[in-house]
Amino acid sequence: MWSRRIVGWSMREDLQAQLVVDALDMARTRRRPGPGGVLHSDRGSQYTSLVVGQALRASGLLPSMGRRGSALDNAPAESVISTIEAELERIHGTRPFATRHQARLAVFDYIEAFYNRLRIHSALGNLSPEEFEAINWPAAGQRPVEMTRRGRAFGPTPGAWTALRPAHITTGPTTGSMNG
Repeated sequence: MWSRRIVGWSMREDLQAQLVVDALDMARTRRRPGPGGVLHSDRGSQYTSLVVGQALRASGLLPSMGRRGSALDNAPAESVISTIEAELERIHGTRPFATRHQARLAVFDYIEAFYNRLRIHSALGNLSPEEFEAINWPAAGQRPVEMTRRGRAFGPTPGAWTALRPAHITTGPTTGSMNG
């Protein structure tokens, strides 16, 4: 959450626990958190599953879950999902994709080419997540490998959109935590 960058996400036809494991694997590959990092989530069955618990233990990460009945504990994660859905719908319209592959490509394009690299955030001083990290990451040698360019734009290339929700995990260098 530190830089608003989405570092792990996944899409599936179902809401099985493998969705979380896939997003977690992507985030771990990109950030390489040390033991003791934290994955914060709501209390959904995917996050409380045996397979997610095993993946967390194997990677040295600790689970953290929001309190029962408290929507505020997971508000940042819900907010980014809402932003993705609204902006993709505004750009691409509400018609469904012809294939899941098209949906995956549109979400990939939005997250990886626009949201992380170009979309500005008022909470970051009107910088993109990539720009914010380039300026504020503690040590140049620790910068994530996916940071490659800087710039701003108003949106990705138009295409079709449907309401598929990516799972996401974010990290910050000051806490070493992962939030999903």
